[in-house]
Amino acid sequence: MDILTGTPKNRLVRWLSGIRSYIIGGAWFFIVISLLHLAWVVWAKWSDPGGMTTLYQTTVGDETYRAWALTYGGWMGLVLAVFQLLVVSAGVTMSLRSKRRLRLAGHGILIAWSALWMFNLLRLAAIDLQLDSFCQASATSLLFGCTLFRAADGFWPRRRGGDELGPQAPAPNLDRDDVLASDELREITDEVAAVRPSRTARLSRVVDLGQRGWKASKPIAMRTKTSLLSAGGRLKRYLREKGVLPGANRSTAA
Repeated sequence: MDILTGTPKNRLVRWLSGIRSYIIGGAWFFIVISLLHLAWVVWAKWSDPGGMTTLYQTTVGDETYRAWALTYGGWMGLVLAVFQLLVVSAGVTMSLRSKRRLRLAGHGILIAWSALWMFNLLRLAAIDLQLDSFCQASATSLLFGCTLFRAADGFWPRRRGGDELGPQAPAPNLDRDDVLASDELREITDEVAAVRPSRTARLSRVVDLGQRGWKASKPIAMRTKTSLLSAGGRLKRYLREKGVLPGANRSTAA
């Protein structure tokens, strides 16, 4: 029984576990949106390599400010967009692998990619001081936090069922006698055995049914055997009387 049931700490843990899926969803939202942006840039540069394509920019007076490393011009811009698309895709793939080093490298790529977007939009928002720029900077900052949380979540040990967020609590020290003497454990064991009997119990039941069937069929077999022997004796005597069997001829001659 969990000693934290109903306490504020347990309620906080459950609340954090509930919002975890939304935070992870925010990180995946940024991944999908950024990959779609890069795919659009690759398509635009492939159609018109000579033009200038930028994801974010702002104009103050007569001067235009563009996002660093998110502006693509000429064939080098196409190469940069393809390179970023491949690197980010590789980072997403590595972040899903089971090996720790690959996951670390993948999350590092995604964190750096998200930080590039956040710093660029914060810079543009500080330049033009417009509401839409502040909203975009706030959104990318929030998605950057989601990306960090997803990276930390991949290395933070949790209970397998997802009931607790954070390090696992140390297991209580239980003696063997305490476990065997637990009434609650006995009740749970009985319920499990009643719902789903073990393989040994099923085999024992089959053997028991077989023994009962043999005991019930044994008298019937004995009566059948006696009846067959009696009928065979009568048939043998009848055949001797009719002279079919040799023993009947010897009896008649005497």
